Amino acid sequence: MLTIRDALAWASRRLEINGIASCALDARILLRHALGYSDLDVARGTTSLSEEQDATFRELISRRAQSEPVAYIIGKKEFMGLEFAVDQRVLVPRPETELLVEKTLALFGSTYGSAPPPTTVLSDESHPLIADIGTGSGAIAVSLSKHLPRATVYATDISADALAVAQESSVAHDVAGRIVFIQGHFLQTLPRPVHAIVCNPPYIPQEEITGLERDVRDYEPTVALSGGTDGLDAYRSIIPDLSTYLLPGGFALFEIGFDQAAALRALAARHLPGARVDVYQDLAGFDRVVQVSQVVPADPEN
Repeated sequence: MLTIRDALAWASRRLEINGIASCALDARILLRHALGYSDLDVARGTTSLSEEQDATFRELISRRAQSEPVAYIIGKKEFMGLEFAVDQRVLVPRPETELLVEKTLALFGSTYGSAPPPTTVLSDESHPLIADIGTGSGAIAVSLSKHLPRATVYATDISADALAVAQESSVAHDVAGRIVFIQGHFLQTLPRPVHAIVCNPPYIPQEEITGLERDVRDYEPTVALSGGTDGLDAYRSIIPDLSTYLLPGGFALFEIGFDQAAALRALAARHLPGARVDVYQDLAGFDRVVQVSQVVPADPEN
């Protein structure tokens, strides 16, 4: 039987041959999953795998060699310091999306990390209402609910399968009673206006889907990736309705592609005259989050 050290070396080589850039890291994660060991245990490389462990590990590596995402293979992904159930019914949560959650938390005077909470127009809301539009895995909705325990979060998605995955994580993190899951298209299924609308929509132009890396293109749900011809279909559907679904002083925050900020500014200017648009960059320096505020609620008499 292979030792842990030999198993890691073999797996890294096989993944590298198959074009997996993160071969060493992925081999370690999958071996830890196969053995149920901690990082410290995996580091003790002289221990030998049992026959059953060896077979399990080889199967996991075979799947990764076909570019199946590690998160789908092990059935989980960390986001905002929490562990979320994931499978091929939902997108794998990305680290870049944490910025969307962090900016939303800041609106309510909360924070993720060591920085002191800011004071904002929504800081004094005793019962915040938040909508996570297109919730997918539920990573955004559950994270917000964990950090804002007085909030009610409406989590919508057109996919019943995605909602089932999100509900599983809401139960696991003991916030199911504070999240209302709704199947439907974007804002139209919200039962009431809210203080904040948060959305990580499909925003990849359709013609670019075939050029994505295999682990995304061949495994993640296309409906959660494709934003239509230019990637902006979801924003066109949502932004015109913001004045109806945002309470006074409310905000909308969107994750965007790195080159879409100007288009979002134009959409907001066209449909929400006078609204303020702020753009935030991710850790790589790319435009990642657009915040729309000072939206005047629609007049119900007109």
